Amino acid sequence: MMMFNSKIKSIIDQHGIVKGIIFTITKIIQVIINKLFKKNRLNLWAKFPPYKYVQDITELYIHNYLGIEAKDIKSWCIVGGFNGGEIPDILANYGSCKVTVFECSKRYVTSLRERFKSSDKVTVVEKAVSNTIGKSTFFETSVTGSGSLLQVGNRSSKSYGMKQAETFEVETTTLDEYFDDNIIDVLQIDVQGAEGLVLDGARKILKTTKAVFVEISIRPDMYKDCITFDDLIETLKQENLQLVLLGTETNGGGNALFIKSEYIGEYINTLD
Repeated sequence: MMMFNSKIKSIIDQHGIVKGIIFTITKIIQVIINKLFKKNRLNLWAKFPPYKYVQDITELYIHNYLGIEAKDIKSWCIVGGFNGGEIPDILANYGSCKVTVFECSKRYVTSLRERFKSSDKVTVVEKAVSNTIGKSTFFETSVTGSGSLLQVGNRSSKSYGMKQAETFEVETTTLDEYFDDNIIDVLQIDVQGAEGLVLDGARKILKTTKAVFVEISIRPDMYKDCITFDDLIETLKQENLQLVLLGTETNGGGNALFIKSEYIGEYINTLD
């Protein structure tokens, strides 16, 4: 308090009483504004985390990144549908689009089917997407919506407190087998570390896919034998898919958007 008073006295001696008071008040206001600004910046990060930003941009503006009209998005495939929370927004934003959603978890597939049973634009497929056709073990966890064809890794245990839960046998298919000669405009993959298996079984369909939105992990061992971000980039580069958006949490997990090279334009499109 004495130090504060001495600072005020020094200011008054230097600038005079009136100017000194104005100067002091201005400084106090500046300190308050800086603290509020810092707090708001932290709140911004909490309200709009980078991984969510990438997903929102994809769902709202993917046509702008592709340089086409919204009506030209005809086919959207979601691998790992969970509760289908993003599907209403996709249908609202892309009126000509049909959504194929794969979900094999016994926890969620029944409610997912029920949610979209009256929609002729949504097809729910009760299979896991992998690199082989047949059957496989599916590993559920203690965290909602985080089951996988892969077992929980050490990093997920440390970051999220995730533990292995029930397991069950599921049917598997590949995207190449399911879609055959059909085209996917946007491929969305959220399969908890098993993205490499999905892509390995999609070599044919990826040649015509315009965009891939995918959950990623920069660090290894989120799930046992999961694909890392570096390997993911190399896999998609082979199909001329280039990284255009990336948003991660502080543990290196997040989302990324890849666009086919030929659709990345020379001009900036307005996001509308």
